[in-house]
Amino acid sequence: MTRNPSKADGRRTFTVDFKREAVGRIVSGEKTLAELSRELGISQSVLRNWMRLVDRSGTTAVAVGGDVVPAAGSASSNSRSRSCSGSSASRP
Repeated sequence: MTRNPSKADGRRTFTVDFKREAVGRIVSGEKTLAELSRELGISQSVLRNWMRLVDRSGTTAVAVGGDVVPAAGSASSNSRSRSCSGSSASRP
């Protein structure tokens, strides 16, 4: 894994591939969360958050800003979010 660039405030940014690889190493049993955290110098809570985002929807990729980017079916998820917001707006 390569060194990652930093933001102006000193926080590092990580590519989607880097995050996928890190989560994959934990999920496959290659490394424990604590081991990988120490090896990469990344907080366990950050790694845990990446794992949670991937677990939330199995076909997603964790994007650079921490957002979840749908890999497939994005139109159906958008229509679901619109239908949810529409139903709450129609309440008295």
